[in-house]
Amino acid sequence: MSVNLDEYSAVVGQVYEASLDVSAWERTLEATCRFVGASKAVLGGLVLRDRQYDLQVCVGYEPGWIDLFHTKYAALNPLSNATENQDVGEVRWFSERGLIGAFDGDPMYEQWVKPQGILDLAEVVIDRSIAHVGTLTYSRVRAEGVFPAESIERIKLLFPHMRRSVLISRVLKMHRRGEGELAAVIGGLAAGVFMLAGSGEVLRRNAAQCGG
Repeated sequence: MSVNLDEYSAVVGQVYEASLDVSAWERTLEATCRFVGASKAVLGGLVLRDRQYDLQVCVGYEPGWIDLFHTKYAALNPLSNATENQDVGEVRWFSERGLIGAFDGDPMYEQWVKPQGILDLAEVVIDRSIAHVGTLTYSRVRAEGVFPAESIERIKLLFPHMRRSVLISRVLKMHRRGEGELAAVIGGLAAGVFMLAGSGEVLRRNAAQCGG
């Protein structure tokens, strides 16, 4: 596999930028698509309790197709069993498993996959919990052909960075949510409250403490 180090470094840089800025995920996925040679990508996962897919960031898809997936096909995805049993970091793709054409007649394939011209799909599990399997899925359309070996190697090369970025983003989201909840509680107190840093700097004060 031949990789331009400048291109690779630029893509990895964007991946970590997205961990700090949720709004950067869409352009980050677009950059990874160019790097691995795919036209579509989805960052999301499978909710194990009801076997529904959640699509968090999608690129290369028309919005109408995404809406249709959510409203009709998420619960009918024939790949959900395979995803549930896939290991973290493991990449599986249709052409490698002999699945091109294997879903002819399946409602989701005939009415959602086929009309979009999707030919091959490669999926890697990013993380796993008791309730959820996080996935990153790339797709190639018929004009692009199946995924070559180099594309799969590039997906594997990006995997550890994508995984770290997703986990960092999740931790920061939880932290920010906790800060927001704390601010709401303090702001609602009738008594005057303020919080100090170790240096004595005022970090937060509520309306009562300010006389508001």
